[in-house]
Amino acid sequence: MDRLDVRIFLAMGTRNYIFHGGLSRQLNLRLIAKELGVDPDTVKARIKKMEESSFIQYYQVFPNFRLFGLQCVAIGLSFSDPAAKKEALQKLELIEEVGWIDERLNSLRALLLCREAEADLAKKLALVEELTGAKPIRLNYLEMPPVQVELNLMDWMIIRSIRYDARKPTAQVAKELGLTARGVNYRLQRLVRGNAFFIVPVINMENLENVIFSYFTFFFDETLRAEAIDAITQLIGEKSMSRMVDSEGSVGFCVLNSNITESEEDYLKAKIIRGVEKVALDFPRRCHDISVCVDKLIDDKIAELEKTAKQAKE
Repeated sequence: MDRLDVRIFLAMGTRNYIFHGGLSRQLNLRLIAKELGVDPDTVKARIKKMEESSFIQYYQVFPNFRLFGLQCVAIGLSFSDPAAKKEALQKLELIEEVGWIDERLNSLRALLLCREAEADLAKKLALVEELTGAKPIRLNYLEMPPVQVELNLMDWMIIRSIRYDARKPTAQVAKELGLTARGVNYRLQRLVRGNAFFIVPVINMENLENVIFSYFTFFFDETLRAEAIDAITQLIGEKSMSRMVDSEGSVGFCVLNSNITESEEDYLKAKIIRGVEKVALDFPRRCHDISVCVDKLIDDKIAELEKTAKQAKE
């Protein structure tokens, strides 16, 4: 991995317009190349290398959580004892509403699904604290755009079909579901345009050599938030593999560095940025995809619509 790889990966991000919603749902290499000012063939070769090295393991489909009447909240848990962190990780994986866990050297970051009511979030945070023995810190919301399309049974069947292979050939999806390829293409374009789902490259950071991933979490004086985020972006933006920036709350940057010394230097520079009240530095180890959480939501939607269709026929 080098700086250009990082910029390409960041351009891919979770933005579904980087993928065509049409014939093959291939990566829109020209759009990435134009954004970065490089040749499309270079982008294609770099992405292929990321896939062949298993840094990008596969492309996963995430439905818009608004479709379920849910919001996604990122929470953080800190540990001084590695054994306590390991035990907490095992407990978090048992919570039905946890959809993803990022394991770091001294902390865990989990994505928690909850109803929009504040009371539901408070209840789930209390459950996390009871099971793990660590007080969760609410980091930020993962805001998804409004859904602009209504999904029917076949739409949900298509989403389930491509959930773990977003680039599955359209003909294969059509054969699985008893549809025409043209019909599948039409539905996919409609779903993409309507913000019904997003395509996320799932990565593996364990096999990379000669690089260090650092995760910075920033807390702000909210009156200086915008100014501080601009300064942080100037400091580490080009090295960032991913960023979590919302309209309020903490901000997270996963940064590619050459060594720990470089990470520490970035930390010291970040601490004195005007408007930054606190910086936490940690080192990612692995991602834990708790797929059963989202899979169950999709299966429940399909079962509900199948039941409705059956009742309509009776």
